[in-house]
Amino acid sequence: MFRAVVFTGVLLCSAGLGAAGGQAPVNETLDLTLLTLNRMQLQPLRQDQPGLLPAKASALPDSVRPYLRPTHQIDTLSRGVQKAAAQVRRGLAPGARQKDRLRDSRAVAQALSLWLDAHLILDPAVAWASQPALDRRLAYPRASAMLAAGRVDADGKVLVAVALLRALRVPARLATARGHLVAQYWVALPPVRGPSRPAKRTRRKAGRPLPLAPLGWWECMDPDVLDAEIDAWSLDASDLELIRFKPKQELSSTLLAWQRAAFDENDSQAARAAFDASLALGSLTQCAQARPLSEAAGAVFRNLTQGSRTLWVLTAQHWRLQAQGPMGAMEHVQILAPYRPALASWGRERPPSLRGLEVEEEGVWTDRPQRLRLHKDRELQGEWAIVPPPLGMLHWYDLGVRRHASVIQAQRMTGRIEGVLLRSDNLTGRRGWQVKATAQGRSASAQTVVGDDGHFSLPLEPALEAADCIDLSAPGPDDEGDFQRLMRP
Repeated sequence: MFRAVVFTGVLLCSAGLGAAGGQAPVNETLDLTLLTLNRMQLQPLRQDQPGLLPAKASALPDSVRPYLRPTHQIDTLSRGVQKAAAQVRRGLAPGARQKDRLRDSRAVAQALSLWLDAHLILDPAVAWASQPALDRRLAYPRASAMLAAGRVDADGKVLVAVALLRALRVPARLATARGHLVAQYWVALPPVRGPSRPAKRTRRKAGRPLPLAPLGWWECMDPDVLDAEIDAWSLDASDLELIRFKPKQELSSTLLAWQRAAFDENDSQAARAAFDASLALGSLTQCAQARPLSEAAGAVFRNLTQGSRTLWVLTAQHWRLQAQGPMGAMEHVQILAPYRPALASWGRERPPSLRGLEVEEEGVWTDRPQRLRLHKDRELQGEWAIVPPPLGMLHWYDLGVRRHASVIQAQRMTGRIEGVLLRSDNLTGRRGWQVKATAQGRSASAQTVVGDDGHFSLPLEPALEAADCIDLSAPGPDDEGDFQRLMRP
């Protein structure tokens, strides 16, 4: 069931309020929180002994071979990536008799982790994932460029790891978990001997057994990330982004946060109540029954020996759309929330521990409800028809934004609200208009008149000052006006 909430939550949108050349600049924002409640079924983990990767890539399963290819960001064949891979290769197998170690994907991943820790610095000043981007697929530079810089953020380090794993002939792919990128690599099982060739009617002996394509599974380079936490995977982040839009003006998008909480299978009522409360607030609420997904899934895996167990998983993604100038009407904002699809085993992949994932409820919260409109009954096209899909997709939000005649931008300070009210067409002040502040859940209110330049300062009475949330509106004679909600600093 899909529900949109009439705004009852708090997210502060701040913007520069100074004047320049008689016109007040405005960088308008729209915050979205996408909430989903899923029913996740987990089955017991299999403890298998790994084998060596096949000597030839053509012997890999069809579903695994694509994860050896170079792509836009994962430029495996570049000189920088090849040079770094050669260093890892020499450290792991310096002698000719040790070459089989290069076919042990776990040994390669461990050696690569040590090399990355020694040669790539995690720099807090580098934060590509948190920066606004007009196209999120191009938010990161290529792996070779990050290697040359020597400084990366956590997601950039994952991109480099995937590129180097592929250069070392280990299938690897990007995945999302806990709101960040993680690297997965292919672990092969020892090959299984198949039936023998039928003997010909000659004196020759029967042929040798035919080896089948090896079974195997995808393992995360980060040992702390559980199999159930992998939301989705992709051939390359530059092939498919999490958010795409076709607006009438250029927008930048930023993923602000990703929250997840899990409830036991007997806590369905608590999970639904937490979903309703979180949809009203725009953020996951603190609930005594909820636990981090890692903790809940880990407990299930430790105690599950047969059958399956259910977890209720509540997820919140916080997105910010920002436009330079007033935000105009947009044709579509298609936000695609990833998940790990419950696909039938393709090729020779071992079934994952995540047996199934079903949507129970989903909803959208926004700080500007008058601006948002929802589109429904649209069919997904293009890359989503690929089997297997480059990125698993379950939650699809098709949104649009209306453009109002006015733009209101304000900041709540101690004892007052400072802001500006502008015409959206030429960014001149709405002289003489009234701005009204109303306390959520209280009868207190106050209003003031906008000055010649569009700026206003609204003193807060004690009753308004004590309110956690204040609704700020500026309705015009022939316009419902803009709307913003401010939280207490």
